[in-house]
Amino acid sequence: MDLGLFLIPAVSGYWFLTHLHLTRYGALRDSGYHVFFRAVITGVILAFIAHSIIFALNPYIPEISEMWDTFIPISHSGTTMLTALLAFVLPFPGNHFYSKERAARRAATESGDLIELLIAESIEHQRLIELSLRSGKSYIGFALESGVTRQGEADIALIPIASGYRDKDTHELKITTNYARVVQESLDDSLGLVYEDFRIVIPMPEIVSARVFHPEAYRRFQGND
Repeated sequence: MDLGLFLIPAVSGYWFLTHLHLTRYGALRDSGYHVFFRAVITGVILAFIAHSIIFALNPYIPEISEMWDTFIPISHSGTTMLTALLAFVLPFPGNHFYSKERAARRAATESGDLIELLIAESIEHQRLIELSLRSGKSYIGFALESGVTRQGEADIALIPIASGYRDKDTHELKITTNYARVVQESLDDSLGLVYEDFRIVIPMPEIVSARVFHPEAYRRFQGND
């Protein structure tokens, strides 16, 4: 088989893996050679399906096969082109039944990225989240980006509501700065600002821990019941 005809199923397999929600985010998190082998295997499977379709239909529409061989007299070219077509088309109906968010969380769970998963859930349910950093500083706010859909070490975007630090001995959270009032006043000053203008970006490797933040529970722990 011509090298080009061999590469097309491999490229088709890669396209399929990276456009089908079910496999896309796992492929983004895999290393290069893992993705390559998965793409080749997927391409072979798609080529087998394409060959089976042509084999099954050929007795009923032989004129199409003859016409194809006349215009493109290359061995296995029909199977190769149908493989590419299947790889391009099949992700669309598949994605209708498996959402992007569900797939991203599944990939994060399988790879053990529980911090990213927790942040993604806080975004979905609009919950405050606390991020504790290596520097000892802590930020409380609403996350805009979880990183679950990105390849490699992602950054986390957060609109801060408050910040503070964790006591190095007791690890108790101490809130030192309240941004909520300043942010709200700035939005009300008709400056054309939106919440995203106040976002901060935190590299994922800097995050030591993450948790959902409950203001009322925090006040009770502080003895401000």
